[in-house]
This record gives sequence, C-alpha cells and structure tokens, in this order.
Amino acid sequence: YKTDIEQFIARQYGAQVQIGQLSAGWQGTGPALLLQKVQVAAPRPAAERSDSAPLLQLQELRVRLDFWASLRALQLKADHFELSGLTLRLNSDQLLRPDSKPKDNTTLTAALEQLLFHQLKHFTLVDSELVIQSRYTPPIALQLKRLSWQNNGLRHQGSGEVLIEGVTGNALSFVLDLHGADLAGSEGQLYLASQDLNVLPWFETLLPQSRKLARADLNFAAWGDISRGTLSRLQVQLAENKLIWRHDGELRHLSLGDGQLLWQPTEHGWQLLSSQLTLQSNQQRWQDFQLQLVRERTELTGTLQQLQLAVAVPLAQLFAEDSVLLQQILDYQTDARITRLGLQLADDSWYASGDFIDLKSEPVGDVPGVQGLSGHFSASADYIKVDVSGQQAALAWGEAFSRATPYESLSARLAVVK
Repeated sequence: YKTDIEQFIARQYGAQVQIGQLSAGWQGTGPALLLQKVQVAAPRPAAERSDSAPLLQLQELRVRLDFWASLRALQLKADHFELSGLTLRLNSDQLLRPDSKPKDNTTLTAALEQLLFHQLKHFTLVDSELVIQSRYTPPIALQLKRLSWQNNGLRHQGSGEVLIEGVTGNALSFVLDLHGADLAGSEGQLYLASQDLNVLPWFETLLPQSRKLARADLNFAAWGDISRGTLSRLQVQLAENKLIWRHDGELRHLSLGDGQLLWQPTEHGWQLLSSQLTLQSNQQRWQDFQLQLVRERTELTGTLQQLQLAVAVPLAQLFAEDSVLLQQILDYQTDARITRLGLQLADDSWYASGDFIDLKSEPVGDVPGVQGLSGHFSASADYIKVDVSGQQAALAWGEAFSRATPYESLSARLAVVK
C-alpha cells in the first residue's frame, strides 16, 4: 500500500511523496499506521529545479484512526496524530506579510492546513524543525522540542518549547491562541517566555572572541498580536539579562535591566524600538539608554542614544587579551557620554556617526589627557574623522611635563584616511 498512498497524494495534490516504510497495527479505538522517512517535494515545476530542497521531511508519523467514527462518516477519521522529526520550510514573506501569496505548493499547503487546522482535534509534534527562509537574510532554523495542538471549532491552541539553532542553547516556551475559519484569516495572540535562556551560541557565532564568556542569559516575556494569520506586533518585557565572565581571577558581569522592546514588520523588513533601558556593569549603573533597529531588505540601520562608554570597558578588557590595538586604546582610560550613535550596514560596507559629551582620557606617552570635551565623529571602512571642542579646561601631560596646559577654548579635528 505504500506505493498506492504515494500515487494518491501525487494525483490529489501534485506533490511527489516518498515513504521509506509503512506498517500498521491495532490500537485503542481502531487501526494505527506508522509511516517512516517521508519526503514531500515541491510540486512541479518547482520540484524540477536542481537546487530545490524537499518542502517537508518527516522521520515518523503515527496515526491512530477512529474506526467507528470513520465508518459512520464513510471517510477516514483520525483520533490522534504524532509527528516526529518533521522538517518544514517556510518563506518569511508568508509569515510577516498577509498579502503575500506563495508561488508554489498552494494545493499542498491548503491540504496540510485542512488536515492540521480542521480535521484533527489534537496532534503532537516532537523533535522537529521549522526553517524560515528569506530573500535578504540567512535561513533561521527553529527546533521544536514539543508542540501540543488542540482544535475546538474555530479556536486553535498550541503550546510547547522551541530552540533557535545557533542562537540559543536551551528552549523558550510559547503559547499560541488563534480564532478563525482558516489560517490566513485567523486572529489571536502569541505568548513567549524565557527563564535564563542561554544565548551564548549566538555570541560565539557573531563574535568568536566571546568564547571567553562564561554565561549569556536572557529573561523576558513577550506578547504578540496575530492579524490575518501573520505576526503584526510583538511587545517584549525585559527582566534581568546578563553577560558573565572571569577576568584577572574576578567574576565580572554586564546586565541589561527592566525595559520594553516593540517589534513590528514593515513592507520590506522590520523595526525594533526600545523604551529607556538600564545598563549595569559590576557596581556602576547607567539609565536612559535607548536603541532603535530597522531592517530594510539587505540594509540594517541602528541608532543608540545616551550610551556611557565606561559600561563596555570591563568587557573590552576581556577581549583585549587577544588584541594589542584594543589594549592600547584601553590604556587611555577613555570615557564619554554618547548622546547619539548611528550605524548603517549594507552588504560589505558600513558607516557610523555620532555625537558625544564629557569626553575624558588619561595621558599616555606624548598624548595629553583631556576632560570635558564634546564633539562629533564619523567613520567607515575608508576613513575616521573626529571633531572635538572644549572650554575652560586643561591638557594633562602626565610624566612628560610637570604642569598641565590650561586653555580658554580648544577646537581640533583628527582625520585618518585609508
């Protein structure tokens, strides 16, 4: 019967299916089927592309049929589905933009939705993977440790645990509550929660030097709005989030305290806004820090406000163990209040600019120490430019001169061109 099922699905939905093994038995109220190593290819012509990955892969599918209900309805009625080792690929455009229509797989996707959203009262998904693909960013793999789904009329509820591959080392929990006749028209809410979510794998991927970190934990709760079957808004309430490492035999930490984040999709990407946040490094505390991130196709734009440089010094000291240049910069013991920092990343290029106040540093060699300076800076891969000015202060020379050099007014520009 394995070949008969494969041919039936191909005729009904235009999808090429391969079933590795099929077995059957009797369990509870009726027969039970076990399908192993199932692959569903995208319908032609998509499946004919040499680079086309299977739309759906499944290690095991256990189906418990309700014999008497099937007999009364004259069609198969499943009492319970358990899917294990599922791999499903989705386009992020379909998740974030309600007007986006899939070019392929329309019939098969509708059949899967009809089965999982209407025909089944309950199913369980374990040890599975959802791969979200995008035109502008690398694929994101979500590992579903367990998903329990319940359908009751127009209400559809699911809960479980998910791990983001390469980002988290443990799982965060979620609850999804939808109401609607179909997925595309459903409305509802998404709830996410983490307790000491380990994001050390993400730091190690983004910055290999961060392997020196001992812990990187996130604690938050998030509420999302689902509109017309898509995520339209996500509000995050932050708790204590911390980085922990050991330097010179002492335990150090950097934490991001209470605050809120607001994420929303845009036509070609997304945006993330924050409320005023609190940063703490060991015993020092800074408030009023804010950030904004905007992703527009392949370009990422970020803005930071009210960032104190000193908050990053203990962490920079850890990385300076492998960088002579960074250690030389730290020797100046520089601190300043960054009132605004803008950053643009696009393909292989970048640009940064910002304003600062209360710049101070210690003298090193023949470079004087300063205090109370303000100014503007800009930088890219090809140049760095810094403009500074100050009033009624002095240049400190350390051991180079016995006395500081006072000034009424100071203005200077530093430019480095590649």
